Order: sequence, then C-alpha cells, then structure tokens
Amino acid sequence: NGKTVQFTRYERLSLPNAPLTEGTDPTTTPLTTSIVQAVVDQWGAVVSVSDVAEMTVRHPIMKVAQSRLGTQHSELVDREIQKVLMGTSNVNYANARTSRSTLVAGDVIGTDDIRKMVSTLRNNGAPTMDGGMMTGVLDPFIEMDLSKDSTFVNASSYSNIRTLLNGEVGSWMGVRWKRSNFVPIIAVGTYANPGVVT
Repeated sequence: NGKTVQFTRYERLSLPNAPLTEGTDPTTTPLTTSIVQAVVDQWGAVVSVSDVAEMTVRHPIMKVAQSRLGTQHSELVDREIQKVLMGTSNVNYANARTSRSTLVAGDVIGTDDIRKMVSTLRNNGAPTMDGGMMTGVLDPFIEMDLSKDSTFVNASSYSNIRTLLNGEVGSWMGVRWKRSNFVPIIAVGTYANPGVVT
C-alpha cells in the first residue's frame, strides 16, 4: 500500500488445560492473526565510469563495478539492520552488569553470558533457524573475546580445530555466530564505529 508493507503474523495457539473427555467435542481454539506494518525505504547507487577509463583500463572495469555494487548492497543492508537494532531497549551486558556506565575493561562476553541470552530466548519461544540454531551477530572485537573464552576453546579443541586456527566464530551454545563490522562500538557513551550513521 504505497510505501507501507504489511505482514500477517499467525499467533501461537493456546495450550489445552484439560485432557479430552470421551464423547465430548474438544473446545475450539481460534486461529488468530496480527498485522505488522513497516514503511519501506528506497536505496540505490550509481557507479560512473568515463569512456576514457573504459577504453584504457586493462582490467574488466564493468565487472569490477558490478562486484563493488554487490559489496555495497550487502554492507548497506547490514548497516540499516544494525541501526534498527540499536533502537531497541532489550540489552544484556557482560558479567551481569546493569548498564553501559558500569562496564569496566575486563567485562567481555563469555559462555555464561551467551547461556543467559539463549535460555531467555528459548524460554520466550523465540523461533530458530536451520537445524534448530539461533543466529547471533557480533563485531570482530567480541569475536576475538569469545575465541579466547576457556570453555569455548576447550570445546572447540575437541570438535572443530579449524575454528581455532582460522579465528572463525562458528556455532556455539546453540547459536550460529556471524561477524559484522557494522555493529556499533560504543565508547564513553558515543558511537565509535563510522559504519553506522545515526
């Protein structure tokens, strides 16, 4: 409807409170829906290549431009997702801290923090992705913090030595971890990552 997109979400069915009784029809459970709306944005980019550059450059300049546009698209989508996520109020802090102002240099994400987040999501019925896994996104610095977590290192050394050798995040605690360099890094109350524009 114009620039407004509408999604229909089917809500979970309520659970029955009593077993069936022989000869009695069970109570019906209505299938309910809710509407989720969003306003879509239009994004685009144009690459300019002069006729002289096209004729004199020895490599395939149009293929290079296509490749760079593809990378730009992926980074744009990543940046816009991070901006939306930064607008939420549900935040978990390392070492059971209660706010950003209470964090200290040694407060890095670890297995216990991930356990807490995953158990909360599962308790709230969060849907999973392929193979029952959740998806987590972290920046390269948190990736390195996690890769030195002793529990993670011990488990990885038995199951996936390639993860340790390449510094890949991989799967951990029921979460398939992915790296993004567009996750905002917050230092002293300001955004320190130039990839995210607010």
